[in-house]
Amino acid sequence: MTKRQLRQAQAELDTALELATLKIAPASQDFILKSLTALAQVFSAPLPEEMGLLLYVQELQDLPKRALQEGCKALVGTHKWPRLPFPVEIKEASAPCAARLRFEHRRLDRAQKNLTYLLHRSSK
Repeated sequence: MTKRQLRQAQAELDTALELATLKIAPASQDFILKSLTALAQVFSAPLPEEMGLLLYVQELQDLPKRALQEGCKALVGTHKWPRLPFPVEIKEASAPCAARLRFEHRRLDRAQKNLTYLLHRSSK
C-alpha cells in the first residue's frame, strides 16, 4: 500500500473506531429507566420502589445502550413470568450483543494500532 492509501485507511478506521466507541458507551440512567418501564408495562408488573429501582440502575449501568435494548427485546420473547425480570436476567439477555460490540471495538482498535505502526515504519 502507498502512504496515501495508508493514511486514507487510517482516517476510515478512526471514524469506525469513534462509532464503535460510542456503541460501547454505557446506557444513560434515563435510558435504563425507560427500558425498565417498558419491560414493566409488557409484563404488567410494577416497578420497584426508589431503592429497588436504584439497585436495578446500578446493576445495569455498565451495559451499552444497544445491548440493553437488544436484551430487553429478547426478554419480551422469552421471559415466562408476570414480573419484572431480575437485573441478572437482563444482563444475561444483553450479554451476546454487548460481547459483539466490545469485540468489534477491540478489532478496530487493534487494526488502528497496526496501521499506525505501518505508517510509522513507512516514514523511516
